Amino acid sequence: MDRKPSLNYLLDELKDSNRPVSISKLVNLSDLTPEEVKQFRKDWPAIGARKRTEVVKRLVQLAEDNFELNFDIVFSCCVADPEVDVRIRAAEGLGESEDPAFIETLIGLLENDDDPSVRATAASSLARFSEMAEINRLRPRHAERLGETLLAVATNKTEEIEVRRRALEALGPMSLPEVTWAIREAYESNSYPLKVGALYAMGQNCDPIWLPTLLEELHSSNAEIRYECVSACGEIGDEEAVPYLVPLTTDPDYQVRLAAVDALGKIGGEESRRALQECARCEDASLREAAAEALDSVAGDEDPLYLSFRT
Repeated sequence: MDRKPSLNYLLDELKDSNRPVSISKLVNLSDLTPEEVKQFRKDWPAIGARKRTEVVKRLVQLAEDNFELNFDIVFSCCVADPEVDVRIRAAEGLGESEDPAFIETLIGLLENDDDPSVRATAASSLARFSEMAEINRLRPRHAERLGETLLAVATNKTEEIEVRRRALEALGPMSLPEVTWAIREAYESNSYPLKVGALYAMGQNCDPIWLPTLLEELHSSNAEIRYECVSACGEIGDEEAVPYLVPLTTDPDYQVRLAAVDALGKIGGEESRRALQECARCEDASLREAAAEALDSVAGDEDPLYLSFRT
């Protein structure tokens, strides 16, 4: 069935500033044909700025809720929108894509957009492609271009700190000597945001060399630092971290407690399971639920003690 009439009707409806956005009709923007893309590009500027922003925001939510919907081409059309919020949402939407064709789109935003919030979002959205590069799901030329760009931005001392931080975080999954150096330099810098970004990147890097640093920082008086270190330990997955994480399931900060439970679930092992079973009996309903979910992912669920607890 030809969707063109539906698309035309939707675009005409969006041009009417007095009509609310119909979420159910926005699905017609998924998987546009080349002709429909031309129509979209032609009509999009005629839609009011506030509604354009709302539409792209809704599309990001729809794509997150339904993996069968694909608005990548729409997002790529919107990265040149004059509205900053539209460009931010479009860059965010492309962060869910696995199509290497959009790497250059995001790099273009990262290198050239006038707004640092757009550049930071574009950097974050490139993280998915860094993960793909690390598991050889990108062609070498794409991986090289991606790594060089993110590294250049992360180490550019004239760039906004938030943009550098997000570029470093996106670079984290790549196991390259230059990445190790960039993470260490950011961690040892005088910039608090860069240090936090470096701790996050350590987790994404999944290299046990970071474990001593993370375990030391678990004693920080700063809750955000503890949170990032706990999460990073979970990503690295080394059981050496478990004795340090268990006490943090009763941390004064609620988010740290949840992160510790999640990390123990990712690492697994007998000590993790015992700690999670204890958490699953605590008074906090949210923490009990998180612990129960973490227990499901711990190796050795067939242990009689575990089964007796779950039943």
